[in-house]
Amino acid sequence: MLWSAGLKSWQKVALQPPDNLSWALHAERRRNWPDGCRAALALLTDKAALLATTPDLWRAPFLLLQAGRTPQDFICQQVPAWWQHSLIREGLVLKPQRGHGGRHVIRFRATPSGLQAQALFGAPPEAAALQPLQDLPAPHQLLACWQLLCATREPAIAAPYLSHSRELPATSPAVVVRVITGRTAPEAPIHMHLAWLEVPLEEEAVALISLKGRALPKPGEPFSAQQQQSIQEWRELLERGVPRCVADCLEASRVMHGLLPPIDQVAWDWIPASPQPLLLEGNGGFGLLVPRLFQLANTAP
Repeated sequence: MLWSAGLKSWQKVALQPPDNLSWALHAERRRNWPDGCRAALALLTDKAALLATTPDLWRAPFLLLQAGRTPQDFICQQVPAWWQHSLIREGLVLKPQRGHGGRHVIRFRATPSGLQAQALFGAPPEAAALQPLQDLPAPHQLLACWQLLCATREPAIAAPYLSHSRELPATSPAVVVRVITGRTAPEAPIHMHLAWLEVPLEEEAVALISLKGRALPKPGEPFSAQQQQSIQEWRELLERGVPRCVADCLEASRVMHGLLPPIDQVAWDWIPASPQPLLLEGNGGFGLLVPRLFQLANTAP
């Protein structure tokens, strides 16, 4: 991947920050910011708290699911109307309240043959037998299924599975737009630092494609001919101009950054839906390798 980005010597590679040291680079950059940006980082880490502060037009409905010491300690508001509707149609997505890197993001759907579970990012969890349910699972039952699959006891965020706008080619799962916003000082203007699309392809591959249609190489092995054909479709689309649903993610990211306590940079993940984008999460401790590769690609001849 680094070779394809133009770094064809160990000397050039050595100048790039290792992704596993991103946290240290973020901390050093924030050392002179008010309280090291801790207030903003705390809000970004708590996905439920961040969604609660998100303007309504950019927020999908969600529930914070928590299990206490016994089933009777389960904390959950009254089951909303969208819960069952989503389960029997596009599905519900559960993910950790304080997750990162696509960890334990599971899509559940109720089908005539039973409850189906699909990992949306990364390797699927180890197989676990889900107890058949005669009725649609209530929030505490679905939380228990998710915790069993992921071997965890942590709280989860539950929300309807989201689809992107029909302005874009169909994919499964939906396309995610990542936008990195930044400011040089606590009172400085907020700017859009970088943005790209995370596009699911055939055979469970994902292409990272810039807003100008340039795709990063796939680590380990090249894209297949079919995957290259799909990437070409996206390249042609983006070369004609950034679709409105994607451009809306950029502006929404600037606004969201302004709602946070002072912080230098944030990586936002959006579903480019219509009529408005829908926020998945914001990240203050995001990896720096992919942004650096896009910067190198943008300056390459």
